[in-house]
Amino acid sequence: MTDAPPEPTDAERITALVAEVGLLQRRLDAVKEIGTALGSTLNLDRVLGLIIEKICLLMDAERAAVFLLDEARGELWTRIAGIEDVVRLGIGEGLAGWVAKTGQRLNVKDAYKDARFTGELDRRTGFRTTSLLCQPIRNPRRKIIGVVQVLNKRAGYFTLDDEALLTAIAGHAAVTIESNKLYLDVVHRNMQLEEARDALQRRVDEIDLLYRVEQEMNRAVGLETFLGFLLRHVLATLPSELAVLALSQGNRLRTYTLVEDKRSDAGAVEPTVTDITPGGLLGTTVATGVSRVTSDFRAEPLEAELVPLLASAPSSALVVPLELNGERLGALLLCNRRSPTFDAAEELKVLTLLAGRAEAAVVLHRDREELLKAERLAAIGRALSGVVHDLKNPMTVIGGYSQLMVEAEEKTLRQRYADGVKKQLLTLKSMSQEVLSFARGDSSLLLRKVFVSDFLRELEESLRPEFEGGPALELIPAYGGAVRMDTGKMTRVALNLARNAREALDAARPSRGDPGKFVLRADHDAGRQEVIFTFQDDGPGIPETIRDHLFDPFVTSGKRDGTGLGLAIVKKIVEEHRGTVEVDSTPGSGTTFRIRLPAEAPATRPPAAP
Repeated sequence: MTDAPPEPTDAERITALVAEVGLLQRRLDAVKEIGTALGSTLNLDRVLGLIIEKICLLMDAERAAVFLLDEARGELWTRIAGIEDVVRLGIGEGLAGWVAKTGQRLNVKDAYKDARFTGELDRRTGFRTTSLLCQPIRNPRRKIIGVVQVLNKRAGYFTLDDEALLTAIAGHAAVTIESNKLYLDVVHRNMQLEEARDALQRRVDEIDLLYRVEQEMNRAVGLETFLGFLLRHVLATLPSELAVLALSQGNRLRTYTLVEDKRSDAGAVEPTVTDITPGGLLGTTVATGVSRVTSDFRAEPLEAELVPLLASAPSSALVVPLELNGERLGALLLCNRRSPTFDAAEELKVLTLLAGRAEAAVVLHRDREELLKAERLAAIGRALSGVVHDLKNPMTVIGGYSQLMVEAEEKTLRQRYADGVKKQLLTLKSMSQEVLSFARGDSSLLLRKVFVSDFLRELEESLRPEFEGGPALELIPAYGGAVRMDTGKMTRVALNLARNAREALDAARPSRGDPGKFVLRADHDAGRQEVIFTFQDDGPGIPETIRDHLFDPFVTSGKRDGTGLGLAIVKKIVEEHRGTVEVDSTPGSGTTFRIRLPAEAPATRPPAAP
């Protein structure tokens, strides 16, 4: 029978307890140290490195590893010394995968005797695992976010105290890992917000740019003015050495080029307009309709006419086509960007937006040109209609004088009638010249000083033959002073109104029994400094149905061959003289037209020649 070991003395018990308390204190201090260290950084790699270092030190282990859960892929991942790539394990794979799947702790004395152990990492690193302690890492919501694994206790096996210590360390690690994830998530969201803010600012800048370009397009008096403004904005928005806008014209390109001017505070000079033969980058873009970003000018060189505009050889270019409804209009090009680093896709987008406004400007210019041509043709047509209408007056007078010349026996009388014919032919010539001037855009009046008494006398010579055998004609020069007017045009006014009156009186003659009367009177309003021409008849008056539209073109009533242009021409000529035309008409009592023209200062008629 062996002797029982002697009971430890009180001194030995105290020494052992002191040693145990010291060990616990060291472990507690170490756990605090781990907590402090982990709380001092949000760098995940440093976090994992600190955990592994302290675990190995506190638990006297050869190696440790921290596996983090990748929920998106359903895997665990970690970095292990000796393996370059990230190590990944499926949930349930190996001892660490089993812990992640079940949430249970593992304390294995001989890993190779455990069927769940794969040994794959040992084979890849040359390490041999013996004892193993594996603990799930849970966040404050008790959700597994990883696994901490300690390998090979140097003295014996992992104890219950080791398990408790690893649990405490895993708790600290969980808080730090979650904080790191939250921090990275906040950083990521801040980056997204920053990117969104930058993108929003770019959109605002683009909208502001397009707004200013749109305003200028509406204000620009011509296409070249607007394109010059556009090129200056292109260079201001995307600083480059050269900006070119090319418009396709058959087998040539009409180019608007703007070169950056380093000497100018404005940053750019006025564009130069030239025609070039397409054979390079611009021509290819117009032909294909494909945008380009290039720094290789061997395959698609810049057009030869543009190269001398650059201070150095072409180094970079952005070019976008101008195209609308399938029609290739041209291209917009930037050469030698000033920014050393730029987002080609983003800048092509901005350049395309500006090219779109150029497309709209070209089409708008075309539409305006077509509209102007149409309006000019319509105006010429109206002028011709008016002239054709007024031709009837001199032609009637010529016909009357011709008949009188045939019947006249005296030579002096025939000469008088011949002079009348010549004067009417000059009137016809004046009308034709007026149409030609109008077609050229020149519609000015030939104003000169005219004595009203002379004007009425010449009118009477023209009107007498037409009123012969018809209504009574009376001309009253109550004012004989001067007025500035275009005699030919005002003669047309008077003849129109007189002829309308005669036709109205002739139409009413069968029912009233007498030919009626037409009076043309000239007066002076000293207070308003106006000459007043009054055209009055005692005919049937103007029908109510057309009174509100009396001066509109093509409005007529009761005239078989009327065109409705006479009064429209009257109003236009009077307004060109800065005058006014008024009308008073009562059915059955006649019609009165009053024309007011600015008067010359009263003048004394020059004495007759002796």
